[in-house]
Amino acid sequence: MARILLAAILLSVLSQCGNKTNSKSINRNLSIDSSAGLYRDSSQASFKILEKKEGAGFRYESIVVDYKIEYLSLQKELRHYLAKYQTTTETWTGAMSQHRRIKVELRPLDQLEKIELQIDENCDEIKFLDDYYMTVIRGCCGGEDRIGLFDYKNKLIVAGSNKIVYGTIPRSPLCFYIGYTPNYPDSTSMGVLTFSYGSNDSFDIEIVGDSSLVKYCTDFTPEMTINSKSSKDKYDEQSGTYDLWSLSEIKSKNEINNITIRILPNCYVPGKILPVIEIPIINGKPFGKDDRNQEVSL
Repeated sequence: MARILLAAILLSVLSQCGNKTNSKSINRNLSIDSSAGLYRDSSQASFKILEKKEGAGFRYESIVVDYKIEYLSLQKELRHYLAKYQTTTETWTGAMSQHRRIKVELRPLDQLEKIELQIDENCDEIKFLDDYYMTVIRGCCGGEDRIGLFDYKNKLIVAGSNKIVYGTIPRSPLCFYIGYTPNYPDSTSMGVLTFSYGSNDSFDIEIVGDSSLVKYCTDFTPEMTINSKSSKDKYDEQSGTYDLWSLSEIKSKNEINNITIRILPNCYVPGKILPVIEIPIINGKPFGKDDRNQEVSL
C-alpha cells in the first residue's frame, strides 16, 4: 500500500513539472506569462487631499498609471517596447503651476519580464524619440518651457529654455544640438549657449557683458539660427532642424566647418541696437577652441 501511495505522489509531481509554464510573479502587484504574452499589473491610480487652507483651497496629490507602446532604439536597433508610466502630480486647486514626477519602465514586447530602461524625472511630460527622450517642464505664468534631451543611458545631452536647435548631417552618423539657458537676473551674464554632440561631448559658451547692458536683457530665449555658406543647406521649420547637405557623408567632427551660430540678443537698450552675436564652428568646435567653457561678449 505504501508503494502505491509513493508512486501516486511521484506521478503527480512529474505531471506538474510537465505542465510548467513561463509564468513569473515579480511582486504581489505584477505577474508576467511570457509564453502567453501576458503582462498583468494591479498598480492603481490614487487621489489624496494633502492640505486645506482658507482662501487657498486644497493641496492634493494624484497618481495615474498608464501604458503605451513605444518604438525605440535603446540597444542600437529599433524595437517595440511596453512603456509603463506612473505620473505623480501635486498642486493646489486653482493654481497655474504644479510639481510633477514621471516614472517610466520600458520592457521589450518579446521579453516582458525584462526592464531594459527605467526613467525617473521631475517634469510635466516625457517624449520618446528614436535615439533619445525629451523632458518638458511647462513654464508658469507666461514663462518659457524648460526642455532636456537625454540619451538612453539617462545622461543629459543638452538642456534649454523654449526650444532646442537641431543640426543633422545627411548620410553621416554625426549631428549636434544647441540649447540656451538664461542667467537672469545675473548682472554681467545674459545666458549660456550649449553646443552639444552628445552626453559626453559639449561646449558651454557664456554670453557676458557690462552690467549697464545686461540689465536690459530679458529672461526669454533669444532667436538662434545657423548660418551656412552653402546653398545646399536647408532649414525645416516644422521640425526645427537644419539639414546640412554641404557636410553630407563626413566621417569626423573635425570636418564641420563653414557654419555659424547667430544669436539675436533679447536686450532692449535705450537708443542702442546690440549687434548679432556670431559663434563660428571651426573644425567642429566653437571658435575652433578646445575649451569646454568659453565666453563671448555682447
